[in-house]
Amino acid sequence: MAAYVNKFKHRLQTAISIAHNHLSKAQAKMKEQFDKVHNTEERSFNKGDLVLALLPLANQPLQSRYAGPFRILKRTSDVNYVIETPKRRKKQRHVHVNLLKKYYERGDLKENMENVREVSMVVPSNVSSEHNEIISMVEPNLTNSVILAKLDDKLIHLSAAQAANIGSLLQEYGKLFSDVPRLCPLLDHDVETRDAQPVRQAPYRLNAEKRAFLQAEVQRPKEQGIISPSLSPGHHPWC
Repeated sequence: MAAYVNKFKHRLQTAISIAHNHLSKAQAKMKEQFDKVHNTEERSFNKGDLVLALLPLANQPLQSRYAGPFRILKRTSDVNYVIETPKRRKKQRHVHVNLLKKYYERGDLKENMENVREVSMVVPSNVSSEHNEIISMVEPNLTNSVILAKLDDKLIHLSAAQAANIGSLLQEYGKLFSDVPRLCPLLDHDVETRDAQPVRQAPYRLNAEKRAFLQAEVQRPKEQGIISPSLSPGHHPWC
């Protein structure tokens, strides 16, 4: 029995290693393709540089807008910076480079226009290069039914045979592509805590808009049967 278990563990570790290797290659290929299509380039800033930052709006925490200019105080990693925000409640902010773009003074804008390039970012919704546009959060609901209803539009880049094969595959396994996530009943998972005591802390204070949004996000998986209230000593206070 022990030999069988050891053999299974070895095969499992080998499978995980192969999966990680293929995932790394796929990620590198996707990044290369994305950078080529969107003409992206690596960005970095120095201490003292002026930047625009994508920050939440006052009293509207679920919306963001480019504001500034703010001054770079220090660089904490390859992709993270501390900026000075003297007119906001937080006088300093730790932000990711994806939320920053270079600020040009009016007199320097024309001179540097040939160096200005549109920056692709990963944010909740489409982002314009205009720093006064408001960015709204997109509710993370599945819309598989909408896509499947107009599948031909999504497969127009494929040949007729390829599109037919994909359509047939999606039809055969249609239950996997519902708008409501499903549970896998094949496995049970336990977390072994041994003698460790559960960590309990009060939830962060939230304003009314954020609290309503969070309650709705918790309520949805409850109604879908994905989560349920817990009496565990380590349960989250929102659940």
